[in-house]
Amino acid sequence: MSSKSYFIFTVILIALAPAVYGQQTDLVRAAAVGDLGAVKRLLQSGADPNAGKQYQMPPIAFPLIMNRPDIFQALADAGADLGSSVLLFLAAYADDTAPQIVDRILKAGASANGTGPKGRDLLSAAINSGNRTMTRAALKAGLSYDRIIRERVAKALPPVEASSERFTKAAGCASCHHLSLPVLAVTAARSAGMQIDQDWLARSREALLHHYRDRHDELAAGRARITDAGTAIPYVVVAASAAGQASESAVDDLNLYLQKLQHPGGGWGTGARRPPIEGNSFTATALSIRALGIHAGSREAIGRAKTWLMESVPQSTEDKVMRTLGLVWAGARGEPVEAATRQLLDLQRPEGGWGQTETLESDPYSTGETLFALAAAGALKRGDEAWLRGIDYLLRTQQDDGTWFVRSRSAPAQPFVDSGFPYGRHQFISTAGTCWAVIALLLEIAPPAF
Repeated sequence: MSSKSYFIFTVILIALAPAVYGQQTDLVRAAAVGDLGAVKRLLQSGADPNAGKQYQMPPIAFPLIMNRPDIFQALADAGADLGSSVLLFLAAYADDTAPQIVDRILKAGASANGTGPKGRDLLSAAINSGNRTMTRAALKAGLSYDRIIRERVAKALPPVEASSERFTKAAGCASCHHLSLPVLAVTAARSAGMQIDQDWLARSREALLHHYRDRHDELAAGRARITDAGTAIPYVVVAASAAGQASESAVDDLNLYLQKLQHPGGGWGTGARRPPIEGNSFTATALSIRALGIHAGSREAIGRAKTWLMESVPQSTEDKVMRTLGLVWAGARGEPVEAATRQLLDLQRPEGGWGQTETLESDPYSTGETLFALAAAGALKRGDEAWLRGIDYLLRTQQDDGTWFVRSRSAPAQPFVDSGFPYGRHQFISTAGTCWAVIALLLEIAPPAF
C-alpha cells in the first residue's frame, strides 16, 4: 500500500467515521492488515464475513482500500455484503482497483450515482485519486465529464479574465498569454453553451485590435513596427476571428502585414526567445496559416508554409504541436499528419500529461495544447484511452482557486507586470497554461472553437 493510499485511507476514516473503532473481530483485524491466510482460515472456521468493524468499516472495506483482489474475493465468496455504494467510493480512493472487484460490486447492485466524502460523485473521486480503472467504471455506468468540466471551467475563467484585463491595461499590449489565449478560452466556453462575461469579452475584443486600427498603409506595406509580430499578430487574428471580428478591416490589414513577414523559405519567424510560446518558427508559422486561412486569397502563402512545415524538424512539444496544427490548417492529409500525431502520442507520460520537452515534467500548457492538436487532427476522440488519461490529468492538476500552475523556463526579457494571477514570476505561462487546459477540457463538450 503506497503512502498516497495511507493518506487517502486516513481522510476517508475521518470523513466517514465519528468514532475511531467499532466492534472488532479477528476477521476484520486480519483484513485490515492484509493477511490473506488468516482471512481464509477464519472464514473456513465459520467467521461471519460481515461481522466486526475497524474504524467503523467492515472487513470487505479493507481489500478495496489496499486493492487486494485476493482478500476481496475470499470475503465476497463467503457472503460479504457488496450492495453499498460506499464500497465503490472506497475503491475509487485507492491508487488503483482490479477490474474484477468493480464488476462484482456493480453486479451486486451497488449504485454508481451516489455521492461520497466532500460531496464528490464517483467520477470526481476516481479522477482525484488518479484511479483510471474506477474512472472508466464510472463512465461506463453512465456518469459524464460534462458537469465536472463545466464546473471546473466556470471556476477557471474569472481569475483568467481579471488578470487579463489588469495586464492589458498595465502593459498596453495585446499579448498572447494575457489577451489572445484568454479570448480563445472564453469563446471556447461560449461555443460549449456556457454563460460567459459578455462585458469582459466586449472589452477584450476592443483591446485585441485597438493598436492596429487606422494603420492600413503601414501594415499593408509591411512597414509597421510591432514587437514579436511573428507570433503576436497571428495570435491576435485567430483570437479576433473566434470573437467574431473576422470581417473587421483591421483583421484584413493584419493579414496583409503577415504576408509581408513570410520568409522566402515559406515559414514565419520571431525575434523573441521566450519558450514555449515564442522563440520558434513552428508556432509563428502554424498560427499564420490559421490567420491567413480566415480570408480567401492567401493560398499561395499557405502552400509555401505547408511545404516548410513538411520539410522542417521539430524539437520541443510546442514545435510538434504547432507543426501538427499547421499541417491540419493548411489542408494536409494522410501520412504527414499521421506521422506528426504519432510523434505527439508517443510523448504522453504515464500520468497522462505532456511536458514541454522530454526532460521537463508534464504541465497543463503542453497537455492542453497537445490534446487540442490531436483532436484537430482527428487522431484522438472522446473515449480513447490516451484522451481520457489527458483529460484526467488536467482535472487532477487544477488548483483549488481554479487555476493551473506551469513553471516558467524563459529568461526575463521584459519588465515584470504583476497581473494578479497566482504564482509570481510564473504567472504569464500559468495564465497561458490555464487557458490551454480550459480549451482542451471543453473539447469533451463541443468541437474546437477555432
